[in-house]
Amino acid sequence: MCGYDAIRLGFTEDTGAVKVNQSLVVGVIDTDYWLGLLGMSNAQITLDENDKPPSLIQVLNDSGTIPSQSYGHTAGAHYRGVHGNLVIGGYDQSRFHPPAHNFTFAEDLDQFLVVGVQSIYTNFSLAGMGDQNLVSNGHGHLSAIDSTVSQLWLPGDVCDNFAAAFGLTYDKASNYYLVNNTAHNKLLAENPTLKFRLGNHASNDPNNSVDIALPYAAFDLYLEPPAYPNTTRYFPIRRAHNDTQYTLGRVLLQEAYLTVDYERGNFSLAQANYSDPMPASDIRTIYTLGWSPRSPSPALSSGAKVGIAVGAVVGAVLVLVGAYLCWWRPRQRSSEEERKKRPSNIIECYPAIKL
Repeated sequence: MCGYDAIRLGFTEDTGAVKVNQSLVVGVIDTDYWLGLLGMSNAQITLDENDKPPSLIQVLNDSGTIPSQSYGHTAGAHYRGVHGNLVIGGYDQSRFHPPAHNFTFAEDLDQFLVVGVQSIYTNFSLAGMGDQNLVSNGHGHLSAIDSTVSQLWLPGDVCDNFAAAFGLTYDKASNYYLVNNTAHNKLLAENPTLKFRLGNHASNDPNNSVDIALPYAAFDLYLEPPAYPNTTRYFPIRRAHNDTQYTLGRVLLQEAYLTVDYERGNFSLAQANYSDPMPASDIRTIYTLGWSPRSPSPALSSGAKVGIAVGAVVGAVLVLVGAYLCWWRPRQRSSEEERKKRPSNIIECYPAIKL
């Protein structure tokens, strides 16, 4: 179900909010999704032979509203009381700890945000083993980053290691890992940290990777009807049926900052910043290829910053569509014809938009 409508980025009463008319809006009847999705893919959408609307990010770029087809995002963390962050056309330097690690887009244009999960270390386990690598035998795997997915979809042996370390109970019928009160209370008291080492390849390489640390609070979640018959505490990992399902979802993006640059074909990850108090925004522009600012400073002055403040409801997260349609298809790959980038026709560049 789809149609066209105006998309407004900002509060209703905000007279300076950006409005994009004739934007494609898709409705999906699926109990897997309870939040609206704002598409950040730059791929052209094909509805039929005569109806191929451009993506939202391309429309904003072509109109000169943003300086490039790029964005920066972190999901925020309700357990820290900090909202998510989205900057279109740049990134927010204040929301992560540099340096960020750079990755090149994967060849699969349906899922090009791919990283090597080299190791997952926990500093505590109920088995009393101390520091433990939950990636079996140190054999990593490639995984997509997809913010339309809430959990982590992992190889079966890795899930088994999680279950053994944290006392999880696997419900085979639902493919959920449940946490009983005894295990939860122990984990809450010990507050283990899980450190994900992500690199350009699956093999371990400490000099060519980034470590993203997640506290137990990032995994302390509940299932509710209709996802599960009754309200139940669970650990947000899922057992993948094959390697096409390996996915790092919003669980990771609570503690990671993602920057995507379509024009240069790369993206970066860094540990999210949750200092107390949180710093003021530091919006950095990513300029389109072949254009550079007159000022040598990469930071925008306060007068040049374009801000659109969006209040986030506690417990909700902003999610971005990684594929050209607004749903995740874990068991199949699209066979659509190769997507083509539409070249930018910007003459004058404008600052990034903060959401």
